[in-house]
Amino acid sequence: MTCETLIQLLSKILDPKWRHLWPSEFHFCGSDSEPLLAVDAVVPAIRFLLQRKRIIELVTNGLLLSEQKLMDIIPRIHKLHVSLDVTNDDDYRDFKLPDGNQNTKGYTTVLKNLECINNQRQKLESPLKVKVSFVAIPDTFSAEKWNRCIADLHGVGVNTIRVRNDLSGKFGNVSNLKEIVDRSADSYNGMIDIRIAAPDIAFSHDDFPYCRSPLLWPTLAADGALYPCAHTANSRFEPFGNLLAADSLIELYQRLFGNASNECLCVDLIGCKRACPPLIGSLNSPKTAIDMLGNSCYV
Repeated sequence: MTCETLIQLLSKILDPKWRHLWPSEFHFCGSDSEPLLAVDAVVPAIRFLLQRKRIIELVTNGLLLSEQKLMDIIPRIHKLHVSLDVTNDDDYRDFKLPDGNQNTKGYTTVLKNLECINNQRQKLESPLKVKVSFVAIPDTFSAEKWNRCIADLHGVGVNTIRVRNDLSGKFGNVSNLKEIVDRSADSYNGMIDIRIAAPDIAFSHDDFPYCRSPLLWPTLAADGALYPCAHTANSRFEPFGNLLAADSLIELYQRLFGNASNECLCVDLIGCKRACPPLIGSLNSPKTAIDMLGNSCYV
């Protein structure tokens, strides 16, 4: 998607005619890739949203944050979420890089980028909060590695750390994960918010690709279509609407859901069964959207 097309689509979401229904929060992430590979579109889009005083979160692997254009704008957003997953360069090379590039020090690179962003954040007195997340697997996780990593992240100004076992079960679970994480949280005594992040109901391998959320989290994909969530924004799933062909997001919602019967409000009919975060947030479920529309334009 070009920068021009992305701005055009964001303009349809933030149509001045529907200002009272604007989504408050926007998340930039990749369904199966890295959003900063499209940095020339992402940076202007962030500027566009900042001008309209929207809350912005960028979800990234952190490797590409060193570009100057990003260093200038990231401290001005509200949330930076780095999916790190591992605690050292060797594990980063072996488990995070598909080609196992021997010359890439991915963990060190991410730390340096976070340090630079923290320095810029302090200069600007920015409200930016930095979160780092981990999927713990037995091959990469140990108490010793984890404790060293937490010290590294504390040193570069990380605010929040979230960790969970591999939900698919493909790589195995760390049996004493909660004990290790709780101990590190106690030792930092609130200086970093460290905790387990996991669903109440464990997933089986068979239902891992699907969403359990009772809400619709509309996700704008690179094809200009809207999907139920970030996990369904790829060719295996059908979009529920085409924003490119619509005048605005709200008018698309009117057409899709304005006269829906109660059973059509069930998110299962849209195809999303896994609890997942929004990319374009805050209109939540079709039911919420219809209620809002009913209060504003169907009265």
